[in-house]
Amino acid sequence: LSSFTERVPEAPAVEPEQLSKLQTLRQVAEFVLGSGGDSVDSAVAAPEPVPTTPIIDEDKPTSALAQGPVGHVSRTDDQLGRWRVRAVPTRLGRLPEFDAPPIVWVTDDGSELARELAEALSARLIDRSETNGGLPQGDLDVLLLLDGGEDADKVVKDSFALIRALAPRLRSRGALVASVTRQGGLFGFDGSATEGDRAAAGLSGLVKTCLREWPEVSGRVLDLDEASPVGRVVDALFAEGPMEIGLVEGGAFELALRAESVGGAREFPSGGFVVVTGGARGVTAGCAIELAKTTGTNLLLLGRSPAPEAEPEWLSGVETEAQIKRALLANQFGSERPSPKALGEACARVQSERAVRDTLTALKEAGVEVLYLPADVRDESSVAEALAQARDAFGAVRGLIHGAGVLRDRKIEDKTGEQFDAVYDTKVVGLRTLLKVLEDEPLHFVSVFTSVTGRFGRRGQADYAAANEALVKLAGAEAARRPDCRVVACDWGPWAGGMVTPGLRREFEREGIGMIPIEAGAKQCVAEVLAEPEGLTEVLLGVGLEASVAEWSRREIVVDPKWNSYLHDHQMNDQPVVPMAMILEWIVARTTPLARSSERVEVLGLQVLRGVVLDGETKSLALSLVPRDEQLLTAELSDSEGHVRARADVRFVGADEAPVAVERPTELDPYPLSIEEAYEAKLFHGEQFQGIRSVVGLSSTELVANFDAAPSPGTWIDGLADGDSWATDPLVIDCCFQAMILWCWEQLGAPSLPSKLERFVAFQDWPSGSVEGRFFIRSSTASSVLADIEFVNDEGGLVARIEGYHCSVSPSLIAAFGLAEAGQTAATGSSTRGAGATSG
Repeated sequence: LSSFTERVPEAPAVEPEQLSKLQTLRQVAEFVLGSGGDSVDSAVAAPEPVPTTPIIDEDKPTSALAQGPVGHVSRTDDQLGRWRVRAVPTRLGRLPEFDAPPIVWVTDDGSELARELAEALSARLIDRSETNGGLPQGDLDVLLLLDGGEDADKVVKDSFALIRALAPRLRSRGALVASVTRQGGLFGFDGSATEGDRAAAGLSGLVKTCLREWPEVSGRVLDLDEASPVGRVVDALFAEGPMEIGLVEGGAFELALRAESVGGAREFPSGGFVVVTGGARGVTAGCAIELAKTTGTNLLLLGRSPAPEAEPEWLSGVETEAQIKRALLANQFGSERPSPKALGEACARVQSERAVRDTLTALKEAGVEVLYLPADVRDESSVAEALAQARDAFGAVRGLIHGAGVLRDRKIEDKTGEQFDAVYDTKVVGLRTLLKVLEDEPLHFVSVFTSVTGRFGRRGQADYAAANEALVKLAGAEAARRPDCRVVACDWGPWAGGMVTPGLRREFEREGIGMIPIEAGAKQCVAEVLAEPEGLTEVLLGVGLEASVAEWSRREIVVDPKWNSYLHDHQMNDQPVVPMAMILEWIVARTTPLARSSERVEVLGLQVLRGVVLDGETKSLALSLVPRDEQLLTAELSDSEGHVRARADVRFVGADEAPVAVERPTELDPYPLSIEEAYEAKLFHGEQFQGIRSVVGLSSTELVANFDAAPSPGTWIDGLADGDSWATDPLVIDCCFQAMILWCWEQLGAPSLPSKLERFVAFQDWPSGSVEGRFFIRSSTASSVLADIEFVNDEGGLVARIEGYHCSVSPSLIAAFGLAEAGQTAATGSSTRGAGATSG
């Protein structure tokens, strides 16, 4: 409206209290033109029809995912995306306290940790295996699953049975379901711990499934090191932060995803063979064929089905499912009339055997030797016998692809123990068996086929999610034992030809997730196994997973003056307002850990689309990271209703040597007020934001000021640890906005507020002392200013730079600042507010 009135001087003035009432173009037009008659319609009538275009609800800015990237090539429908999973530092905040002490149950694994948690939480210790009438009665607010026990698989299975038995109570109370594992605090990504069975990490898959199936339930996954005191565990259990939190001495970690290409291939050894589980058809068959073509290695294929025999002549030329069933009815069952199920199973066997024959033929055509042997990967003797036969034929084992798996999809309340065991054991017990039999082999690579279900959770797949999470951590232990072996866990999305049922395919389609083409997936599988070893490598692979990655990246941010004390000193119209500098801090803090050591973070186009005002209530916000490509993502801050409040792109660029700061301006006029007088008469900021140390001077095109560094985060935000640090310096950043307010008062006669930052980049750590801000005005009008700002340390080094700082100038802000009632006027800049006020 300030820009509008600049162009239309005869338009009526807008008072601050009127702004909130002008929410549509019609309301603005009626206000400007007058509310009577046809004036609005005649003023805005289109002379002729125009093509219809999608309407964006300005009251609810659409997500960047819905809009699509601007200026960047979109991913094609079948292009395979790849994201690397890493453990990165995170910052935990504080959530509102319970109205009453929660009712907590802790599974008793006999450990000291269980007893300490029970005492700290006033909790009841329970036996997780007593699900047949042995559980206590009563309400339940928190169920805490511990990973202790000699048999990790039994821990996971008993925990599933416990969750199933408690489902009505958990759902009726909107309970918190949480798991605690002790893998070192970095979820097994540190590469140090090799002792013990990490399969109990499957508990996290159970928690994720609860969240998918029961929206009323909340979840938390904790991983601890040996030094984590019970107090920190309790704090993290109820903290503001990611769903998965790792605790190490002196800090907290989360798991993050970053788009990343696989590295180049290393030389594959000649001779020997590779073991591939999962049969000789479908997904694993495609990968085996591609591996054979690329490396020329021999193969041992292990499957559940017997080796196919020659097909009878009466099936010759029979291709479709209907034709196969007619041939079976005529030739296999005799006079007996089979049930539809029996006929379907017989048809499936024919199709399966044909697929196996086709795979074996394709492998031989690729010039390699191949053995297909039936084996139950859960049975050590069965696997050992098959390996002995292959060793006699080919020599040493060079690699392992564990792709075996089955699905028994049912919701938690409906899934039986037998179904859970079938899915879980094929993956987890199977891998454990294979690694035991192969422990003395010179493996070049180990690839385990995991799933997006383990990373994100999925309805009906508690067993599959638990199995895949356990699989990743078992692979991590193997990576620690074999530092020269490439160990990769591939969290595959759905394949066009895998275990995806028609119903599951429709569910994926509703979510916008595509099917991985067999050829593309197979090429990616081979690229993964031939890359250089990097410890445990977990990668998310799929088509159309961007929305899932963005959803998974969402982090809740709860703001409330009760424990965010900085809000007391950043108020307009007597209401706390989240500073733009704090939004910038949240974005940089979330994205900087994703950068490689050779990169720095640039924030581009930061805009506050709708300010976050705390009108007496706690605000729950969420920060999401929308992937674009390997170097670019979009950060979006949304409220609980889905309105996008702020948005910025974040780019990862090479961390070259910091540029030299621009020379400090010298031809400056002194600022006429003391800093105390400026805060009294010109600014709205309270004590904690009064960080301008001095205004060195200003001119019509320049400004220089000195700012104090922010105190530690825990000073402003209750619940943050002493070791937490700022990613930026929100006080210095906000003070630069304050300094521009002072410049606008002097040069334009009215205050300003930030509206956009075109680019922000930090070149070094923020100093703990003072920082000098050097402002260079590109352009200014009565309603807006565009400037560049450099932040310089005491040694003259360039700390950070803002390019393209936009601020809006308006006399309407005077009242919002709380200055108008004291006689502040934009025309003269004079003030009678307070005893120490002076003219400026």
